[in-house]
Amino acid sequence: MVKVIGIDPGTNLWGIVGLENSTIIYENAFPTKRVINKPELLIDILDSIEDIDLIVAPSGFGIPLTSITELTHEQIFELTLKRQKSGSELVGLGRVIDLLLKKDYNAYFIPGVKHLPTVPLYRKINKIDMGTADKVCSAALSIFDQSNYYNIDYDKTNFILIELGSGFTAILGIKNGQIVDGIGGSSGGLGFMGGGALDGELAYILKDIKKSTIYQGGITSIVGSSQLSPEEFMLLIEKDDRCKIAFDALIESICKSVLAMTISVNKPKEILLSGRLSQQEEMFGALNKRLSYIAPLRNISGLAGAKYTKEAAQGAALIANGLADGQYKKLIENMKIKDASGSIFDNIYYDLPE
Repeated sequence: MVKVIGIDPGTNLWGIVGLENSTIIYENAFPTKRVINKPELLIDILDSIEDIDLIVAPSGFGIPLTSITELTHEQIFELTLKRQKSGSELVGLGRVIDLLLKKDYNAYFIPGVKHLPTVPLYRKINKIDMGTADKVCSAALSIFDQSNYYNIDYDKTNFILIELGSGFTAILGIKNGQIVDGIGGSSGGLGFMGGGALDGELAYILKDIKKSTIYQGGITSIVGSSQLSPEEFMLLIEKDDRCKIAFDALIESICKSVLAMTISVNKPKEILLSGRLSQQEEMFGALNKRLSYIAPLRNISGLAGAKYTKEAAQGAALIANGLADGQYKKLIENMKIKDASGSIFDNIYYDLPE
């Protein structure tokens, strides 16, 4: 019996899924602000679950597969990509990692898309965000899902994944059950919060770009309401002109990214959707109308019995099971997660600061 935990540090919600073999034994989701304000909450939950064999820890931008006992300060920076002033207090994901380090958990940090050997080197040039570690988790669940749906082996799955989160939009290309390309939330099209790739001239004009800048420019900025939920937005698209413009911009941005991904996956079996926005009928209908000529569209089903958590948390649990030599071992072996290597700063041909 293999008992594992998968953790997804989402933009608005943190998800935790516990699996014992293929059965969900724990599932919950918490507002991100609650976890950030009280990271001990996560530790209390883990302490309440006995005999955990392995945990996939919240991995941010990702690093090659690394045990928490071997984590370095440089890797913590790569996971968070937040500049830390000397002597300042750890916050956010950094604080959670610090608390996990102080416990005797068998926890691992997993790679992002850029670290995977299944992505050709030439696609990694001048890219950092090709898909964060949670997108790798969503891809793992999607590969599992298509394998079950068509009763085919993992290495026979082929699809384009549209991840429609409450913060960012990401597009991944999967061929033969392996991630071969990715357009990350901060390097691609519009997201619900993030504006995606930033025009170079606009970046020059903005000048003092902060981490918060990455969370601007998307739907909430266009509409002018940072408190707007995806569900509220969908109710307003036929009533409010700005919401309609924002919706049209989002749909076209997604379609352009999917068409770009057909260069890497030219004959997808399906186009799969995941994320909070994908559950909205109007969103699915609009994308189906524009993209069904490429391949059929379908929302992934997720794990049997899952009720509260997003796809990334469920996928993290599958990866944890595979790393613990459970029944999903072949899934993560086919994805070559253990063979990930390098740094998100590799193959960058700009002058980077120290």
